[in-house]
Amino acid sequence: MDAVNKCSHLAHAGNDMELKPYIHNFFGKGEQEVADLEKKGCLDSIKSFKQHTSLLEGDDLEVSNCGSRLRCAREGSKATTMYDVNGLLGATCAHGFALPDLFCNMRRSENFTFYLVLLKHIVKECPSVKHVYIDFGCRLAKTWTWYLQALDKELPPSAVDLRIMVNWMHAASHDMSCQLENSGRFQKDAGFVVGEQSEQLWAMTKDPSSLMRCMTLQNRHDSVECLLSDINDLKLARLVLVLKAKMDSMHKKLAELDQRLDGIQAESNAAGIHDLHAAAQEFLGTQFAVSPTLSERPFLEAEYVRLREMDIAVQKLQSIGFSWKEAGGMSPAALLLRGSTHKEQRELQAKLTDLEIKLAISPDSVWTVDSNDYTRGFKLLAEQQILRYQSAIDVIVHELAQKNIEKRQQGEASKVTHALASKIRGLHAKLRSSLEEMYAWMAAAHDDPHADVSLPQSVVDAMLQGEPAPWHVGSHSSGLRLMLGRRFYMAENDRQRCIEQLSRLPVEKKRLMQWLDIMLQRVQERIRVVAEDMSEHAVIGSLPHPYELTRHHGVHFWLQWHAQRLAAILKEVNEKLNW
Repeated sequence: MDAVNKCSHLAHAGNDMELKPYIHNFFGKGEQEVADLEKKGCLDSIKSFKQHTSLLEGDDLEVSNCGSRLRCAREGSKATTMYDVNGLLGATCAHGFALPDLFCNMRRSENFTFYLVLLKHIVKECPSVKHVYIDFGCRLAKTWTWYLQALDKELPPSAVDLRIMVNWMHAASHDMSCQLENSGRFQKDAGFVVGEQSEQLWAMTKDPSSLMRCMTLQNRHDSVECLLSDINDLKLARLVLVLKAKMDSMHKKLAELDQRLDGIQAESNAAGIHDLHAAAQEFLGTQFAVSPTLSERPFLEAEYVRLREMDIAVQKLQSIGFSWKEAGGMSPAALLLRGSTHKEQRELQAKLTDLEIKLAISPDSVWTVDSNDYTRGFKLLAEQQILRYQSAIDVIVHELAQKNIEKRQQGEASKVTHALASKIRGLHAKLRSSLEEMYAWMAAAHDDPHADVSLPQSVVDAMLQGEPAPWHVGSHSSGLRLMLGRRFYMAENDRQRCIEQLSRLPVEKKRLMQWLDIMLQRVQERIRVVAEDMSEHAVIGSLPHPYELTRHHGVHFWLQWHAQRLAAILKEVNEKLNW
């Protein structure tokens, strides 16, 4: 499921409101509900939408901790004066077909409300759907959980099992911890589905989109309907070839992954690391800020201090915003203050209160920054963060060594060499930023805040040449272990997704054949009805108006052509999909 701004409509173009759309295949109940919400003023924000659903004000949304910043991941937006329709939002199946009744016009900029409306209709019309891919699914999943509570009696029981995941390509811009939790690449039973089918659909709407801006709304509606129907027809004509290519590519990918896993196993054996599953679990442990032993009091204290530091930072941001406001200016901090700091501070206070209860901290003994309890918790927090950065730096250093070896093996300049050089530059930048962030935590935890805790450049260069990092005593296997664990975990997950996809493809072939049989029977029945109608007029001798006669012949011809096409596709399935 995705949105696009290409097929927008200018507010002052084509204002004839008397025309009505003729076609209603893709704009269905979801579009009608969005139009009703606009009339009620419930499209601007989740807050207004919440009031519309009559949910209690105390049930606040829980925001994901993902650090990605996507413009489309908004809980609210405003109408613009230039456009009365900002674009389209719709859903496709795993093969890229536009789904009927699951498209709507975005009468505001992209925000959560449109997605919630269409998700509701997806689970209503097709309760068997288990997976949905959305660019910012990590954030929307929290809101969807709240929406399920609001519509408990309206939706089927299977709605609670719906998994909202992030597309593989878009997930690459998210935090690694977010990828591991939300990307379809790491979710069991998700299959090898990249989830970018909507992007491919929007790419096919590029050419006519500029014309649609100046049409009447009704003609634009029908144009989009016809365009989506044509795209589906083109995809149906190539579906058998796509399924065959998918099967071939999965077998090829599986062989490549088996070879890659054998190479990782040989490399780990040479390094004396024999349990790659344990190494993978160790890698996973470095990616999550919350320790699995968080129930222990020291870790609760560290988490409490971390939230206190965030609360202090938000308060500082507020003071900056107010100082600029008093000076007559409007800084970025002040703009951010108006949008999110109040909500963020409220959420922080709720989490702090929960931890104060667990730690038995009374309101009159809340830890202050200069208290011994706060200092102890801060040092533990700093130790956790430093260890986390050290593990990440170990992985980056070994990844750099691996990429440099691959680059040397390639020899002459080529596309592969240029791609490796680009990855190496990115890893160097990531290494520099990780080192700087680690230095900041080391300085904060140091007794002397002015002490130089940074590593000499010679030490960093030695690490890149294979020397152990200063924080490893006697051995540097930890970084290599994490790097091999990461590579093993990635390759093993890709392999599992390939196996799942290979088991799905025969099922997809069976469903396609069943659908073709049903559609062919329906078309043949319709041909029989039209032929009987035409022969009845001929026997009676009372032919209808010439226009009606022409229409009957046209419908009959089109149905015959459609039946021949379906029969040809069914034959192609039997001939080419021999699995």
